[in-house]
Formats: sequence, structure tokens, C-alpha cells
Amino acid sequence: MWNLSADLAHWKSADLALTIDLKRPEHGLQSLAINGDPIDACLLQIIPPGRSESRPETVIDAYPRGRDLVATYAQTPQRTVRPQAYWSPGSDAGFCSIEITLSMQSSLLQSTPQTEVCSRFSADCGPTQLLDLGGQSVERPGPNVAFVRQISELHRYAQFALPADYAGAAIDDASGSIWRHRFFPDSLEKGVIRRCRLLGVLFTVKTPLNQLTEHLQAWVAAPPRLAT
Repeated sequence: MWNLSADLAHWKSADLALTIDLKRPEHGLQSLAINGDPIDACLLQIIPPGRSESRPETVIDAYPRGRDLVATYAQTPQRTVRPQAYWSPGSDAGFCSIEITLSMQSSLLQSTPQTEVCSRFSADCGPTQLLDLGGQSVERPGPNVAFVRQISELHRYAQFALPADYAGAAIDDASGSIWRHRFFPDSLEKGVIRRCRLLGVLFTVKTPLNQLTEHLQAWVAAPPRLAT
């Protein structure tokens, strides 16, 4: 369940623990551990448009709703949209997942909503694999392609984006230690709400990759979580 303390949101369940600094969504998941195993990686860093590293975000509203954590951020002169983020942790059949839904709207006639979700790993964690939903290896990142790599002695991590409002993906660094997913390639008009969804999955190194693709297929087929 979620516990909010000032600007920090803490999730703790039987197998997953993490912290989110709501004013610093670009820091991603902090104090992350799965089944007590600390994860030394910066996962699911949300970098909204107009983000300034020198100042924290202005949080308009933040609240837990079941296993969802919802945060709404201000529209500013540097950013012509009002972002809203949903973090939704969950566990199923040996997989610990964190779903992110990003929602964008604006009070202006035209705005630029481009947003990036980034994950960073130690260079010695191992190579990145790319798998399609059929479990086949592919050479290029894209929508419906899972990025997979080992991130600790016991666990692997996968990141997967749906095609809706997908703008592109990249693996930076020769070791593949930085993953970037970009969203909202087009301009946004007043009165329109745009959304994208991305899933991060933690699982043991003993779990066959075909079980991961089955887990992702089930997530794709399931109805999206309620967004406001």
C-alpha cells in the first residue's frame, strides 16, 4: 500500500518496496527492493517537458487510490502542458510490475507535450536484449518491444511501451546502460487529453523469458486502469 509523507510516497508490499519523490519525478524509483534484494538502478525516471534540474516540480495534487498513486503537476511558462502521472505497482505469478500512465492536457490552443521515461543501470549489469511480444529477438527498439537485462545477481528487469502516443526509443552507451522511451510526438490542443502507458517488470533470473512475454501479452490485453 502507499504511504504519503510530505513530498515522498512510499510503497511497501510483501515483495516490493520503493519510494518516489513527487517533486522530483526525474529521480525515478528510489530505495527499490524486490523480496529484500536492493536494486542498484535508477528506474522509470519521468522527464516531462520544460523540466529544470535546478528547481523541484510544483505538485498541484497527489493522492493514493488503491494501488495507484496519482500526481498532477503545474502548467508553467516553461511548460505549456499540465502533466499527470500514475504509478501502479503490482505483483502476479512471480513478476513485480510498475505501470506508469502519463496524461497530458493544456489550457493553450497549441502546446508541446514531449516527455521521456528513462532507466539507468550499472555498466556491469549485462547486455540489453530486445524481445517482441512473440518472444523473438529483434534488432531495433520500438513499440511492443521489451527491453530486458539483468540488474542484480538475482533479478532481471524489463521495460515495455505501448504504441499509443509513442515517439521513439533508444539505448544509449555502448554497454546499453541507459534506456529511453519518448512519448507524445505531436502538438497538443486545448480540450484534448493524451495518454501513454509503459510497464516496468522485475523478475528472477531463473524465470524463462517466454513467461515474461506471456505476462506482457496479458498486460496488453487487459483494460487500462481508470484514469481521470
